[in-house]
Amino acid sequence: MDGVPQTLNHAAEGLGSAEAGGLPKVVLMIRSIVSCTTRLAAIVVLSCVVTILADPYIGFGSSFAAIAIDSVLPVLLALLLCAITGRAWVALLVEFLVLWVLRYADHAKMTYLASNLVYADLTVVGGFLKNPHLVVGFIHPTAAKIVGVSVVVVAFVALCIFARRRRLLRLPGLVDRCVRIACLGLAVAGMATVGVVRAPDIVESLGWEVFSQIHGAYAAGITGNLLLGGMTDKSVERRPDPAAVKAFWQEPAVRLARKGLEGAKSDLRPDIVIVQSESLFEPSQLCGFSDQPVLKHVAAQQPQGGSLHVPVFGGRTLQTEFEVQTGMPVDFYPGSMFAYYELVKYPFAALPQRLGKDGYRTLAIHPDNRGFWRRDAAMPDMGFDAFEDIGSFLYPRDYSDRGHVRDAALMRAVLAELDAASGPTYITAITMDNHFPYGAGAPSVDAGLGIPAVLTGDERRQMADYLVHAIDADDAYGFLLDALKRRGRPTLVLFYGDHMPPLGSIYQTLCFKDGKRPEEHFPPFRVWANFPLPSIPASTYSYLLPGWLMHAAGLPLKGTMLANALAGEVANNPATSDAVRQRVLSEYANVAAMNVDRSVPLSPGRGQVFVGREHALKLLMGLSSQGGKGSAGVSPEYDDLYFPQPGAGEIDFALDGGVSSMSLRPYLGAPEQRCMKADANHAQADFSVEADGRLLYRAAVSAQTVRLATLDLQGVKHLTLRTTGSGSATVCSQLYVRVARMRCYSAKCTGPGEPANAAPASRSRILTGDPQASDIAALDSIIPESVRLMGMEKSAPGLSWLMAREVGHQNGYSPIETEAGDRLFIPPADDRDAWIDFDAGRIGEVTFSPHIDPLSPECIAKNEPGKEGGLVGLTFLLDGKPAMPRFIVDRNYKGDVTVNTGGARTLRIAVDKGNQVSWCDWFSVGVEKIKPTDSANAPEDEPLPDVTASYRAIPPAADH
Repeated sequence: MDGVPQTLNHAAEGLGSAEAGGLPKVVLMIRSIVSCTTRLAAIVVLSCVVTILADPYIGFGSSFAAIAIDSVLPVLLALLLCAITGRAWVALLVEFLVLWVLRYADHAKMTYLASNLVYADLTVVGGFLKNPHLVVGFIHPTAAKIVGVSVVVVAFVALCIFARRRRLLRLPGLVDRCVRIACLGLAVAGMATVGVVRAPDIVESLGWEVFSQIHGAYAAGITGNLLLGGMTDKSVERRPDPAAVKAFWQEPAVRLARKGLEGAKSDLRPDIVIVQSESLFEPSQLCGFSDQPVLKHVAAQQPQGGSLHVPVFGGRTLQTEFEVQTGMPVDFYPGSMFAYYELVKYPFAALPQRLGKDGYRTLAIHPDNRGFWRRDAAMPDMGFDAFEDIGSFLYPRDYSDRGHVRDAALMRAVLAELDAASGPTYITAITMDNHFPYGAGAPSVDAGLGIPAVLTGDERRQMADYLVHAIDADDAYGFLLDALKRRGRPTLVLFYGDHMPPLGSIYQTLCFKDGKRPEEHFPPFRVWANFPLPSIPASTYSYLLPGWLMHAAGLPLKGTMLANALAGEVANNPATSDAVRQRVLSEYANVAAMNVDRSVPLSPGRGQVFVGREHALKLLMGLSSQGGKGSAGVSPEYDDLYFPQPGAGEIDFALDGGVSSMSLRPYLGAPEQRCMKADANHAQADFSVEADGRLLYRAAVSAQTVRLATLDLQGVKHLTLRTTGSGSATVCSQLYVRVARMRCYSAKCTGPGEPANAAPASRSRILTGDPQASDIAALDSIIPESVRLMGMEKSAPGLSWLMAREVGHQNGYSPIETEAGDRLFIPPADDRDAWIDFDAGRIGEVTFSPHIDPLSPECIAKNEPGKEGGLVGLTFLLDGKPAMPRFIVDRNYKGDVTVNTGGARTLRIAVDKGNQVSWCDWFSVGVEKIKPTDSANAPEDEPLPDVTASYRAIPPAADH
């Protein structure tokens, strides 16, 4: 059976031989049909058997209906493969392999997300292909798995070769042709039926419901659940009930709440910031943990918020995100698993669209691929003027050791955008750094995390990884609030977790202290403002937040946002009965659904096309009216605009009104440069943007600042980017400008442009005196920290300030890194000292606190006279000369050491093994106090903090 012509020849030869033997053709045909039918039935039966063997939810004892539904897709696959290959065994083997892949995927989803594999998962395959690391993390390869997969692949290939050479299982020509045609016909007919026929939302004979697909495999098997999910996919098209909408507005409780909200407007028009924190929850809820909260800044805000009832567990961030931005409960659409794919089809009146109509600039920032979860289309449809993605961030400057953008870097971007805004601004920031998988980013030492001893191995590593990054997220939130307090402008902040983290078996190993299941717990939410707020509910639903936010900001409430605020008032009122609460929320869901179903035109002046960083610079340079001046141009190495320092440079662009807005990230020094050496500390460039001869934006840029600005370019014909600089010609003194994003009126940003009477582009709020103060550098080292542990009630910016001035180091036993209590971990090796050098140019005096960690029983067992672990020699050197004699630090050492730099240029901390061995020499040093050479003359951009105070005490000049 090497081809259709050869098959036909075999069939003709078979007929001829039979006729020559005296058998009538009709008998031959009957025998062939019987043989064909028998073999076809055998293929179907064997395919069903393979399905049962591969599916953990369906067995030979299951009902006939369950087996039949679960077998439909595998049988169609086997029939199609039989028609293509002509070999039943190949079809059945491939079917088995596919089913096992689905089984593994279902197992991973159940383990980490408490959900079966569902049909809607297939709609996001394209997004996963763009970010495979988010999926690969669910695969935990072991030696057994690798060997098993390898054996199966080798056996499959060998079997194919052997069968082909031996010509096994070859059917007579006529029978083969009949079987293959029948297989193809049945496969096509079956697929057409599945694609056309609609299944009921509830299949009573199976106990399967479209509303509970996440556990549907228990009733219909893995492939049966996928099949029924696909055949009921149109159930997401649920129509709102006009009678329920009318009933909502007539509810006595709603009308009473409306009286309380009327007249609650103000002229404050505050900035509004929403931070959606990835997988955030309070770990002290778990058995075995101390009752002391892990999330210090979140806990400090109580009772300014509580728990947030979100629609998902362990994953599918976009569902919570959609509810907060739209006020639409996704549960109204039982079939919806991925709202941005199923529910956002055209522009509609979501929260950002409503705020845009009230004069707000609306901006979303998410440091990941803009196309993931289809955000690239959903964000503009919900009314965001700009959506900034991973292109606004610098690698590795803004990244953590996990390979994601740090939450602290994202908060700096938020603050930079607020400073560059021309009016009231709404920003949604969606964090990424604490995303699953966990384990790879676990610290080498987790003693300060309070992890229960019952957690061991991979579970302990996953918990440690989650904890250090949850603490980072909490610290970033605390920093954001402190920076906003110093900033002074009226601001309202909502901070919440999108869902519980997917910690799998850890939940079962530890349990929750309240005895409830993991799925019954929810992430926290907190609200902060620097002006009085209305009552904040102790707990609420995520979809009830947008109306409350607009009410808290004193903004006019109309239509759906008014209904949302009223529904929240009723639902969160303790005096409301359960029956009234449920009825009002059910009626409100119809109000929200009617809003989502109603398309709205884009606001005047809004561009139609979002252009990401990967194309923005190329399109912009195509609009350049002349070459850059002063060597300015495009850096081929970094694909950003380039303005060498010292000197001045500018680049002109003829936009001709074709660009609606643009996001720019000016930065000093190449992205991979740490730029913290002495020659970069005082380097600075002034960057400005002019539109049609008017100054649009100006910012002072240093090696430590973060500048990110989304500029209004409506109607701009001519754009000029200009820089003047100071400093040396080193790499850390050179200015780059990243074109992070544009919004245009056409795909090539060349038209049609704005009408002649378009309003001129708005100037940025801050043009001169742009606060630098090292942004977050005094609080967070640019060096990615692999270990961030709990230990001190107050943060210690002194160490971060000093680490920002590192000019070289030599690792000892392990990498030099920050550990518990903001201490610098410097363990010596057996064959070399560990040392680290700092630029001491502005340091007059620094006080250190040396420390040796207590020895473990294993370390104590190794000790013998003269070879004790936990003992090191410590030396401080100034410009290579000892500042004081070397001394010994052991486990009993108490006290501080003060080093007077005396005008030296370099300060070195050197640690040797102290005696004959280096085992268990877990030495660290804290920075207790730093005094500048002349604090009165200290530059504004580099405050010298006293670590005895928290970063709330940083002078006002030290803004973000």
